[in-house]
Amino acid sequence: MLAYTSTSKYISDYNEIIKEILIIDQYPVNMKLMRMMGKGSTFVSARDFLVINHITLNGANGTIESVNGSVEDPRCPVDKKYVRAHMKIMGTRLIPTAAGETDVITISMADPKGSIPNMFKTSAGKQQSTRANLIAKGFRKRFP
Repeated sequence: MLAYTSTSKYISDYNEIIKEILIIDQYPVNMKLMRMMGKGSTFVSARDFLVINHITLNGANGTIESVNGSVEDPRCPVDKKYVRAHMKIMGTRLIPTAAGETDVITISMADPKGSIPNMFKTSAGKQQSTRANLIAKGFRKRFP
């Protein structure tokens, strides 16, 4: 297996969901402490997550697996520009297909914290496939 290790301190704007990702620390077991800052909108405040992330690439079949979970760290206090959301867990698996496409399997459990209008709560469930496609797009840019 091949393990991804970032040499960059900033990965910015790799898709329409995330504004910026700041790598706070890296650990020797293919893990990173990352702050992910999302884009807000007119009706919803921007969110940020502080997570431990693990990404593994399988060189034999091209599968990418990522697992995230929220943590707290004094190096990354809450920023008043963002609502600090909590990701209990998120797992994503990207599997290349013979047709040159990518199957995306993602499971997540998060608490966005703060106030979110009901119309956004209702539409969020309907947008899961769109979000999965955006996640795949971001991974394809990082791992061509």
